[in-house]
Amino acid sequence: IPVLGRNGLDRARTIQLSSLTVNYPDPEDAVITLDLTALSYLALNDCPRYYHILGAPVVASFYDAPILSASECLSILRRLTLPRLTSLQVVYKADDADEDLLRYIVRAFPRLSSLELHRYRKSEEEIVQYVRHHVAFASLADNCMQAHISHILSGMKMLQHVYLNLDFHDSPKLYCIDTTRYNVDPGNEDARALELVQIFRCNPRFQSIALLELNRDNATWVEFRPKFCNGSCCADGFMCVSLL
Repeated sequence: IPVLGRNGLDRARTIQLSSLTVNYPDPEDAVITLDLTALSYLALNDCPRYYHILGAPVVASFYDAPILSASECLSILRRLTLPRLTSLQVVYKADDADEDLLRYIVRAFPRLSSLELHRYRKSEEEIVQYVRHHVAFASLADNCMQAHISHILSGMKMLQHVYLNLDFHDSPKLYCIDTTRYNVDPGNEDARALELVQIFRCNPRFQSIALLELNRDNATWVEFRPKFCNGSCCADGFMCVSLL
């Protein structure tokens, strides 16, 4: 449901906001037409979280909560002028505009210090290609993501904290009881984190990257910070339980 409707209110156009959270946004919501030039925090969000719906089909059958497509998310961001934005959260389902969306975020919001990205695959068969030369993953499907997420985002020179929910094909869903259907390997997250940390560490401001881990009981951000071991980079990880 649009926050301000699709026609908006004249008096609302005088509102000055420093932060804005819109859950399950409507691309035609008049809130997008507000003067948001003072905004430092923007969340095009999902509350309740979309992964709750994916993990509980019974709930999904009673609750209609469509998330934005990459094209819709890009359309919204292109209509906003946000010169002061330092923190951004986006939730979307991948489509043909996937790479364009990521590149636009890098180009349009150079002051971002914190980015939280929830990207859901457009099909169950898609393999998320999150680094440039991840041959083992890329070779599993012809329709894997061509935009190499981490390399694109690493172009943001002010970025300090990155939170990624990339809906990996081999990760269990929330509330999943039978994890045997997934190739759950405790080393997978560490290996992914190390690759991601090595990419982002070229940014002198980079401090941490967090991957979302879903299991039977909860959703947990597993945060990794770069650490140098014998002259080379490794990922030093610890768990932070997110109240999501």
